[in-house]
Amino acid sequence: MNKRFLLFALSMTVILFFVNQYLTSQKQQEYEEYQQKQRVLTEEDKLGREINVKERTANSRDLPLHRAFTDINSKESLTWVVSCGNGSYLSTSWQGDWVNVIYVDGKAAQLIQTDDHFALYSESGQPEITSTYLPQLGVHDVQIVSITDNQHPVVTLGEYDDGQLFFPASIPHANGIALYKLEGTYLPVGVYEKTSGTYFPLSKLTHFTSLINYRVETVPQETLNQQEYFVLENETMQVVFSNLGGAIAEINLPFKSKEDHESVVLPVNFDRIIDKKYSSNGRFPNHPYHTVNQSGETVLKDPVLGGYYPLLRRGIEKGSGYPPYTLPPQYYAFNTISEDPETSGTFYKLLRFDQKMIQFEATFPNRRIIKTYTFPEEGDKAAPYCLYVSIKVEGDSRGLWVGSGVPEVELISGSPAPIIKYSTVRNGKHVVEKLSLPKTSTTMSSFQPDWVS
Repeated sequence: MNKRFLLFALSMTVILFFVNQYLTSQKQQEYEEYQQKQRVLTEEDKLGREINVKERTANSRDLPLHRAFTDINSKESLTWVVSCGNGSYLSTSWQGDWVNVIYVDGKAAQLIQTDDHFALYSESGQPEITSTYLPQLGVHDVQIVSITDNQHPVVTLGEYDDGQLFFPASIPHANGIALYKLEGTYLPVGVYEKTSGTYFPLSKLTHFTSLINYRVETVPQETLNQQEYFVLENETMQVVFSNLGGAIAEINLPFKSKEDHESVVLPVNFDRIIDKKYSSNGRFPNHPYHTVNQSGETVLKDPVLGGYYPLLRRGIEKGSGYPPYTLPPQYYAFNTISEDPETSGTFYKLLRFDQKMIQFEATFPNRRIIKTYTFPEEGDKAAPYCLYVSIKVEGDSRGLWVGSGVPEVELISGSPAPIIKYSTVRNGKHVVEKLSLPKTSTTMSSFQPDWVS
């Protein structure tokens, strides 16, 4: 081994050492800069989350909270209670036993029922808890109201997601009542137990279930009036679509006549009575509608009087001698419905419309729905009374149902016949089955029980 080789090896070692040191210092500097950026981003994210939580947390002044007293003169403060409708109040427990009477706004409210750490007081002879259903899809804000030891209400933001309650910022320090905002009003929907850290819907509080009156979000009349109607029609049926829900609002079968000789439907006396005495309810379709003419142009037409048999529910129009009633969209055929009323009350965008096909689209936060309705290519004679329906859901499809629109009761020979039939293919053959409707009550008289639980 000569000196030249040793000198070369030593030089390379020194060079590589300094190169490694330089690269290491560079990486360390880059790492420190990255960590600094992450700390800044983390602080910004934390500040942003805090601001977001603060904005979504309701002010106690906006909630249905009332101070409760032990005396009619409102001198001895006891706690804060949540108004739940008809002069009734929900309360969380405090130190000591439940009192039989509390005074709210100078009025006496009697103790009606207790369920562990919660109680219902009411100044009314008909106590009730006005509540609502929490939507099962998506994340929804819930306000948890708990009372401190010094009798101050504290509001904690909760996030209800898929049947569970999460807290984005802090956990309630005590038992609380959960409130959900429906149509501008906060309603009690459940309770939070600090000991177990568990959220319970009001339906789980067995002592209160018989007193709960559930409200659902209604579709405003102005929203119903904004509907647009579109018609696909052939020789055997008239199908009326609404952009509200992208669903079928009406299915009308033409009566057999010179113009509709392919039809097999004949009018009965009930149809003649409607046309003669209640003509405002005998228009088909029920509203002005859009259709496509022979030239492929979309035109607006007015309804005609009579000539059709309706298969689906219809509303009651003005001028019939009865209170007018607009049919809610959840009763339309092929409307997509869920626990969230907004699902069935969403306006769809019209994508395509011609003489044989119509297509709607709606975009939700967690899904996209496309509905396509088509008359068969085989024609009316080969496939009468047929309509092809395609409902495509892109994204979260949990908790969705499709309404048939079929009424549970029909008039047969002047008498109501509550029955639903459906057709299936079994072993290559079409089979028609009957579906028994659920009963609201059951009567049993053939036994003598010793006890009933």
